[in-house]
Amino acid sequence: MGPTDIVIISAARTPFDRFGGTLRDVPPNQLGSAVVRELINRAGIADNEVDEVNLGLCIQVEAALETNSIARQIVLDSLSSEVLSITLDRACCSTTTAVQYTARNLRLGITQMGIACGVENMSRASYMTSPGLRWEGKRMGDLVLKDPMFRLGYPGFSPLAVDAGEVAVEYGVPREEQDDWAYRSQQHYQKAFAAGNFDQEIFPVSFQVGKKTVSLDADSQPRPNVTREQLANLSTVYGSPTVTAGNAPGMNTGATGLHRTDVQYVVTEYGVANLKGQNLRTRVEELISIAHPDFRDWLKSEAQRMYFIP
Repeated sequence: MGPTDIVIISAARTPFDRFGGTLRDVPPNQLGSAVVRELINRAGIADNEVDEVNLGLCIQVEAALETNSIARQIVLDSLSSEVLSITLDRACCSTTTAVQYTARNLRLGITQMGIACGVENMSRASYMTSPGLRWEGKRMGDLVLKDPMFRLGYPGFSPLAVDAGEVAVEYGVPREEQDDWAYRSQQHYQKAFAAGNFDQEIFPVSFQVGKKTVSLDADSQPRPNVTREQLANLSTVYGSPTVTAGNAPGMNTGATGLHRTDVQYVVTEYGVANLKGQNLRTRVEELISIAHPDFRDWLKSEAQRMYFIP
């Protein structure tokens, strides 16, 4: 392990809740703050030793309920106000991009210790009215509300479920194979859960929501009793050729984070003993944060490697 190697000194996540579940009313800044405080506690460092927080978050309509800049609010709530922060939106790759930014800044010597985290609460995405309502009003007639979580996609394009299904067909991935993958994922989770593989990464959370306290100590999204037959009987959504509610990603609530530094900083500030202790969880070898069918060939270009793999 060399002095410029990037290492993870703590990692943690909240339980992942299902759509409309226990944590549905908890703002993203509170979820993120809980993760950052847990990372600091596990690493055993002071809150002013962190140089920056990079946060991935892609459901911006929910972040707008808290006046956006969620990363900054997390910093003000859980760290020193001098810590830098940025909120990143690269759709589904937002949090892995935050991990890349953190590693790149460490590798370049811009920072010595950084936190990469991600947070979403899709359950809080509000219905929206027309932007013109602020100026034009509505003297008569019904108000139309738009659900930003329905038929997720970009204006002028098909819903993501349709695009995903069409790409799957193009590359020879049939509906049955996607259902099999979903079923195996559920089974793999249950085996890992039973073996205690999530015990160290998940920490229980409690939040005050109005006059009540909501708590969660385990993932609620997994479905241990699902069968292949049940998955096969589900209808596709939005006209997609293959995508169903059973083989698509869940609409979740939760937060996760990695606390990272380089080996040289650990040696200088904390002593060589920590290189063999519990504070160094793993070394970061490579980072990829793209959705591209031929990503390995695409990454052969040195320019792409320099930008996307710190």
